Amino acid sequence: MAILTKFFIRRYIRPIMYWYLLGILTLGISTIISLRVPDLSKAIINAIEQGTADLDGFQKIAFAIIGLGLLQIIFRALSRLTIFWPGRKIEAHIKSDLFHRILYLPQTFFDEVGLGDLTSRISNDTGHLRVFFAFAVLQILNIIYLTVFTISKMYSVHPKLTLFCLTPLLLLILLSRLIVPKLHHYSKKTNEMIGSLTNGVTEAFANIHTIKANAAEDTFAVRLQKINENLYHNNVKLLGVRTAIFPLVSSLASLAQLIVLFYGGGEVIAGNLSVGDILAFNFYISLMSFPLTAIGIILAIQQRAKAAVERHDLIRQAPLEATAIENEKPTTYTESKLVGHKELIQINDLSFSFSADNDPVLHNVNLSITEGKKIGIFGAIGSGKSTLLNLITRIYNPPQGMIYWCGTDVLKITPRDLRKDIFYVPQKPYLFSDSIIKNLTFGLDSAVSQHDLDKACLDADILQDILSFKNTWDTQVGEQGIKLSGGQKQRIALARMFLRRPKVVVLDDVLSAVDQNTEQNILRAIYNLGCAFVLSSHRPSALSGADEIILLDSGHVTHRGTFEELKEHMELVARAVPEGGAP
Repeated sequence: MAILTKFFIRRYIRPIMYWYLLGILTLGISTIISLRVPDLSKAIINAIEQGTADLDGFQKIAFAIIGLGLLQIIFRALSRLTIFWPGRKIEAHIKSDLFHRILYLPQTFFDEVGLGDLTSRISNDTGHLRVFFAFAVLQILNIIYLTVFTISKMYSVHPKLTLFCLTPLLLLILLSRLIVPKLHHYSKKTNEMIGSLTNGVTEAFANIHTIKANAAEDTFAVRLQKINENLYHNNVKLLGVRTAIFPLVSSLASLAQLIVLFYGGGEVIAGNLSVGDILAFNFYISLMSFPLTAIGIILAIQQRAKAAVERHDLIRQAPLEATAIENEKPTTYTESKLVGHKELIQINDLSFSFSADNDPVLHNVNLSITEGKKIGIFGAIGSGKSTLLNLITRIYNPPQGMIYWCGTDVLKITPRDLRKDIFYVPQKPYLFSDSIIKNLTFGLDSAVSQHDLDKACLDADILQDILSFKNTWDTQVGEQGIKLSGGQKQRIALARMFLRRPKVVVLDDVLSAVDQNTEQNILRAIYNLGCAFVLSSHRPSALSGADEIILLDSGHVTHRGTFEELKEHMELVARAVPEGGAP
């Protein structure tokens, strides 16, 4: 796969093309200036050889060389600024695009791709593209300019000698065809291994408290050491290929200089060339030697950039959440919601499995959720409660035609629009490493008054806790809210819900870490909202105020009714669940 696809050029290159054009111009001027120095040196040698040299002439040439050198410094610096800057801009633009797309990818994508590997694709792989579109582009332009200008200069002096000097370039082409496939193989493998290593490190750091609690430091150290050693061995192989390129390419420049000395020397003896011409030829070969050497570096950079683009394709080609039904444009929120529609969510014969190879997690589930209705979901561990809630909110896509929102298949509704009116608090609420106020208000379209903040946190029974902290609302909660207790994290997550006042509230056993009095206070505040309410819990007491409760067992609805009708069944199941167990 080529790096410069039509999409890549249109999206990233075209907006900053004028910078590259300015870089091409300044680099061209710098190259022309550098090619004037051999001409002046040639004039000095020829004047000495012919006995026409004079001090004034030497001084003028010396000052000219100094002036050209100063000009070259200026234009060379400008060429680097104008070519390196687009590389940085492209890197920033790609990272922003990838991150934005990742935010709209479905949960199934994150189930398959590790966090560390995803981070590596955005960071490390994009860095390889920056190097290509900055350093490699500069060197490619250098090669083009020096090759064209230098060869034309050499050809004007002695065409036959020029052709002999170009013979090593044919060897370089053959060399590239042999080595480039190996470079690509090891470069891609290295990028993948870096992703695996980053994934392992990220996972270890994110769960460091679990590692320490189980005294498993050595186990994880050994695991990552193996990944690191594999990366090391692959890098050694890649380095071996790259190391083989540089001496070979450098030797081609030396071979060209030998040709100048042997064949060109003979032409000097025969009187067809002057000593100054030979000196100029050597200058030209010297000017071309670095670009020739840089070809090996460019090949390595190009292959790593190519591998990076291929790894980015995993993100770019992954289907977005909104494209759940093939070839059908998602219905907008205003189109999907019917005015005065009492039946908000309708579930018809829902059966679901995570893949074709797995057994169904849910079997023929039917449920109707109307405005203001309170639904309880009860079942043992692994009964399918969390899966059902994830399908209602389209964290996972249900089969077509089985879940409806206001009469419209949820697969036809943009997930973002659907979730504006269905607020979901998952089993393990997540807090970002930021202040309490930022965790409460993130994602809101408008500013929140202090009164609304106080009211939401009071309803969630967390206001007194927040005010007792030294920095109150500005208290930093730490990574994943580690500075707070489990109950405090759950109640802050619930306060987010009270701030948003959705049409439907979906809670997945989020009251497991609070006492029963706090649980009842929070439930009463939720009931007072007047919204439809779905609560999954392994504690029967949490469901006492529900209008209807369904009992799940291995994905089947075994019973449904009121709390009083199902109380005995729930108590039997609850006794089989360990205290504090998850649903």
